[in-house]
Amino acid sequence: MAVLFDRGTASSGEAVAIALAGRPRPRSFGEHTAGFSTANHNVPLSDGAMLLLCSSVEADRTGRRYPDGLDPDAAIPAPDSRPAEDADAVIQAAEDWILSQVTH
Repeated sequence: MAVLFDRGTASSGEAVAIALAGRPRPRSFGEHTAGFSTANHNVPLSDGAMLLLCSSVEADRTGRRYPDGLDPDAAIPAPDSRPAEDADAVIQAAEDWILSQVTH
């Protein structure tokens, strides 16, 4: 399984990436994630405002925490603008890796 993420991958997307991090078969490609792998607790204030407190940080199955996001196995810098799908270096790297995993 190829997992693609970048700096726009946050929150629940990071949770999925973290769940797969370090597993033997999946490989990740792209950029460091956004770093929003936290759970927040809402605390209502007396004036009607709401205070959001970070109450936990995502951790993988080994207990490693990711308070600032995570890096891919294969770091591929993002271009200045979004390329066409057939010219996307991250997609191409993931496809090449998947094809290299196929046994004949």
